[in-house]
Amino acid sequence: MQQEKLKGDVKGIEEEDIDISTIATYLDIFNRLFLTENQAPFSSNIRSSVRIKQAEKRHFTDPSLACALLRATPEKLIGNLNTLGFLFEALCERDLRIYAESFGARLYHYQDYAGREMDAVIELDDGDWCAFEIKLGANKIDEGAESLNRIREKSRRMGTGRPKSAV
Repeated sequence: MQQEKLKGDVKGIEEEDIDISTIATYLDIFNRLFLTENQAPFSSNIRSSVRIKQAEKRHFTDPSLACALLRATPEKLIGNLNTLGFLFEALCERDLRIYAESFGARLYHYQDYAGREMDAVIELDDGDWCAFEIKLGANKIDEGAESLNRIREKSRRMGTGRPKSAV
């Protein structure tokens, strides 16, 4: 009987509409408490009013918060390399943000409508930029390099400036 009641409550919760202003309020609180940070989209074309895909990536300020919420032990993470890869990427992006801000640069991400992406882009004040693909495991290195080469080629064709470095 108790089991059936719980199932009914869960079903009722899933069917509830969540008010967008409630979500916005919570996200604002998380931001003001320094629990989350947003990573803005990158565009190398300074005159464009459109940032590529325009959506920001939202991160915990420290990926260990996600580990704690997921109760992710080392054993569980080794058994789920996709989740470990997301956490590793978030950790690298956090450290890249700290590094970039130490010399006045900004950290972005890039994804276009053709499916090309860069996990992280550091842009300097003079417009120079560096591209980063973050991969967990040696078997993903070629995939990351190929992705960066596609972006580099697109930038060359469009005349929007190539990255000074691709890592």
